[in-house]
Amino acid sequence: KQGGSGLWWGNGVAALLAVTSLATAAAQTCPTATCLRVGADGNCALSNFVGLSCEPTFWSRHIAAFPGKWHAVNNLTSNPVQPGIEYLEEKLPCCRHCGWSLGYPIAVPEIMAISPDQANCASRTGAGQLSQCYLDCTKWGGDMSVLDITGDGYLNSTEFQRYISDYFVAPPQLYALYTGGGLTYDAEVSRLDASLAFWQVDLDKDGRVSRDEYLMFRHFVGPILVSKAGPTRSPSDGRPLADGPFGGLFLDQTLADIWATNQVNIMLEHYITNRAKGFVSSVARPPVPYERALMMRTIDIDGSQRVGVDEHYFRLFADKNKDGSLSPEEYYGSLYRKTCAALSSSGAVAADCGGLTGDGVRADKGDGLDAKMNFAVHDIDSDGKVSFLERKFVSSDLDHSGTISRDEWRHGDFPEAYGPFEGHAECDDDSDGRCEKIDRLRYSYYMAFHECASQGSRAYNKPLSEYPWAASCPLVVQVEDHKPFSHVEVFSDAPAKAALEARGFLCWDSNEYEEQNLCITGYAIHAFDDIAKRLQWTYTPRLIRATAGARRQAASSGASVALSSLTPPQINGNGAANAVFQMGLFTSYQMPWRPPQYDPEDFRCSSSLWLDDGLIIVKRTALKEVNVELAIVEMLITPTFVNFVVFIYLIVVVLGHLFWFLERSDNALFAEAYTEGVIDGMWYSIVTMSTVGYGDKVPVTGIGKMATILWMFFGIISFGVFSGNVSSQIALSSLENNIASPVDLASFSVGVIKTLASPAVENVDLDKEFGFSQVQCEDINDCYKKLQNYQVTAFIAPHSDVYNYFNATGLNNEKCGNPASLPGAAFTTETTAAFTGSTVKVCSYSKSVYAAQYLADAVSLTQKKMKEDGTSDELEARFLKQEQPNEDAEGCGEPTRYKIALIASTVVIVFFYFIIITIIQRRRKIEVQKAVLSHLMTSVTGRNLSLSPMECAKKYGTRWLEKVRKKRFEREEAKRKRLAELGAHDYLVHIVKRCRRMALQQTNEIRNVIHDTHTARDRVSRLVTFMTFFGLLLVVVVVCLTIALLVLWSNIVRLIDV
Repeated sequence: KQGGSGLWWGNGVAALLAVTSLATAAAQTCPTATCLRVGADGNCALSNFVGLSCEPTFWSRHIAAFPGKWHAVNNLTSNPVQPGIEYLEEKLPCCRHCGWSLGYPIAVPEIMAISPDQANCASRTGAGQLSQCYLDCTKWGGDMSVLDITGDGYLNSTEFQRYISDYFVAPPQLYALYTGGGLTYDAEVSRLDASLAFWQVDLDKDGRVSRDEYLMFRHFVGPILVSKAGPTRSPSDGRPLADGPFGGLFLDQTLADIWATNQVNIMLEHYITNRAKGFVSSVARPPVPYERALMMRTIDIDGSQRVGVDEHYFRLFADKNKDGSLSPEEYYGSLYRKTCAALSSSGAVAADCGGLTGDGVRADKGDGLDAKMNFAVHDIDSDGKVSFLERKFVSSDLDHSGTISRDEWRHGDFPEAYGPFEGHAECDDDSDGRCEKIDRLRYSYYMAFHECASQGSRAYNKPLSEYPWAASCPLVVQVEDHKPFSHVEVFSDAPAKAALEARGFLCWDSNEYEEQNLCITGYAIHAFDDIAKRLQWTYTPRLIRATAGARRQAASSGASVALSSLTPPQINGNGAANAVFQMGLFTSYQMPWRPPQYDPEDFRCSSSLWLDDGLIIVKRTALKEVNVELAIVEMLITPTFVNFVVFIYLIVVVLGHLFWFLERSDNALFAEAYTEGVIDGMWYSIVTMSTVGYGDKVPVTGIGKMATILWMFFGIISFGVFSGNVSSQIALSSLENNIASPVDLASFSVGVIKTLASPAVENVDLDKEFGFSQVQCEDINDCYKKLQNYQVTAFIAPHSDVYNYFNATGLNNEKCGNPASLPGAAFTTETTAAFTGSTVKVCSYSKSVYAAQYLADAVSLTQKKMKEDGTSDELEARFLKQEQPNEDAEGCGEPTRYKIALIASTVVIVFFYFIIITIIQRRRKIEVQKAVLSHLMTSVTGRNLSLSPMECAKKYGTRWLEKVRKKRFEREEAKRKRLAELGAHDYLVHIVKRCRRMALQQTNEIRNVIHDTHTARDRVSRLVTFMTFFGLLLVVVVVCLTIALLVLWSNIVRLIDV
């Protein structure tokens, strides 16, 4: 701890501890009180004791006794035992400033009251000095008399600052932290701003400190003086302590810890000394860690980790019934500025209001501030009571302008955990976006957020870093009916609700925020429900309702139905702690996030709830068949090919002349004449360059051969380049099949929804960013039609909107798969991240509403944890993966890569060409035979024969046959005669020779027959093979044509259905 041990009071110190007891009967021991509220029985329900005027003699009798025996001091006999702090608040409210509660144990907090040496304090007071009995309330009045130079019963700013500069540091060596390290006060180096300290103590803002205000201040500052230390919690912006919250006059955790230690030490010393009087030292103990944290949380109402004078007074003195707020009666019984109007028909006006003017303003405070400081002005949320946050707005408004400036915000100690000044301030459009003030409306948003978050923190015992939220602050989450992200069903009775819940729906009964009974399922709502459960949030959904016409009208005007439904918190007189906060669970692209319809700064959104959120490319599922023939034809008319042909032709002409000139003298293959020779040279050049090498012309000269070698290399290179161009042309035709990312869209025609492009969204040009030709679409349906009609190669749209469209139109349920596919992952860019970085997200209205940032950060952080533990993957597998196309259905195989129509037409042409050629050849053969026979007959007979071969055979066949037979008969007779003349031996030789000739002739005939048989068999085999192949091919052609017709018919039917 800082400072001394706390045992410096000596024998004159008395410390008293309150113990657990029962409630006692009421007794009035303080000066006469006024009645602030009359109960239904006619008795006073809420009394207002006149001032903090604890009579020294009366109080001395109490501090000399054990708190458990204070009833004896007060002569109470019925049910007397009561905890010390409760006794002070109920029986001795005028002496409430004389005791300090430790705040623990929780059930019966300990109380300490101090009475230093009376003689020493009296002697110093008599000498015109302030007493150093910092905890003796009976001496504080004398101290004020010393400071009150004017003798008017009040301390003005100069008189009060004398206490800071001359006496607050006495003895100076005990309070060096507040002096900047020196032994005397110096405003230049002091860590305490005396003017801001005066502003705190002046509760009613009348420019002076009354006796009660001074006594309350001494109760606040006593523990600081005893602790001999200053606060250690410096401003986070690096400013000096005196230029920070409360001007440096506050109690922080460090001081609270030192004060708790000093209290225990003081009590132990006194209890041990006075054990015989009934004091038990065992009850004096330091706080445990939980009690230590609870102590600071109890006294720190606004959660700033600093406790100022006003906060101290509000909790201990103004809030008489300890409910955390001031009723009208409590407010008008406090030291705060007020007017003196009647509280209610049954209530009475406080008697100490002083003289009234005709306008109801106190005569002694006629500075015009009454109207600004009264109860109605404090009650910002119009709930009939004043919370400390409401009081804080009025007290922080130093210039009484009705707004809080940046400096007032800093000095007023508004917790950083609840957002910076800019997060709540009203920003002027004409001040370069600077935010310079917070008015009452914006402050009501701050209060609502503060109450909901702080009450959630206390209820769930969670720091603000874990984003608690009070159940009393409804979170109304607006949802869209967009399957598969959030599908809404309405139920009418309990069985219907049970049936939907059995199917995995989340159900809510109708309430004040939603008139219908809703059951919702889908990825987004289940993801948000998981987030809400982890954060312990309570929420209720509300369905966004808008007709198709309203949505079209909103889209045409650049508005958004969903965004229009988001508004600031609704307090509606229910108090800031019951404010209704709206959130939008968006599952589709909300356009546009730009002025004048919507300013991006007006909304805060979480990170995406979906891992694959962003923009997505959509293209046709069917792969584009590359038409090589068409690609070649297209290549023939391209400028590149035409220029190449012209260039080659010029070179061939030049080289033709060169080769002719080199070879004409020595090479007979090149004509010597110029015309024929140049043609020969050009022919040789093109044959050699194309690497055909026909061979009819070759060089014979040495220089001709060398030129030919060089020309060959040039030809190889030239035709290699040409072949590469042909391949590139074919590859370009297949690039559409390789689209997988935005960079692959270059040079294609791509559809873009008009709400994703300029001028709908400024400075966003996807076509320029990725190099494609942009075709604007009205919506996704328009883009899909253009895609199927081949007006665009692909289109770009938000991923969630594409999913919603596929499900709404049933495209994901096609038997053979969705005609449109998503080739790559979702993407976003620098220019699109601001408005399409995510579409499945939670958004809130954030203009001057820092709660939107708080809620969005909570959702984002929890969603990150869901991604890490796999919950997001499980939800995606449950709700999104099952919506993938059914491409493996029966009869949905990959189409054949063969061009059936081209193959079939080619086969038919070849078949008919074969038949025609065969017929033509046969006819030509008959005509040739006829011509030859006619020529022969004409030559033999000498006459022109016009008869056909058949007629010739009929006319001349019989005559020729008779001649042949006659000659054969004559030859046989001649042989017979010749054989008759031969001998037996010669006849035998003749017979053998003849048999031999006949055998050889027969052998040759057999060979010919065998050869003819093999030839016929081969012909028949080839014919059978050809006919079999042709028959099978014809069957395949018929089947493929039938399938093609069926597919074409099904596509036509599908388009008609769509």
